[in-house]
Amino acid sequence: MRPEKSSYDVVAGNVRRMVAEVIPCALVCVVPHPHDFIGSAKALCEFGVPIIEVQQLKNHLHGRPQHGETVGGAGRRPA
Repeated sequence: MRPEKSSYDVVAGNVRRMVAEVIPCALVCVVPHPHDFIGSAKALCEFGVPIIEVQQLKNHLHGRPQHGETVGGAGRRPA
């Protein structure tokens, strides 16, 4: 039986393949805390993603996670 990959590993693998195969893409990364913006943006830039938007996860009144407004972001144009 093979070990299960984490959801991060699966997503990272898919993003790397999309960049390697030159599939036009933009990525939205939702983070739970504002201090995660910079680290997340740096990690995604290392994959070679040309456009990155980072959002903070907002909790709905009933406690269910909801995507909120964009409160921060980073972007870089392809070379």
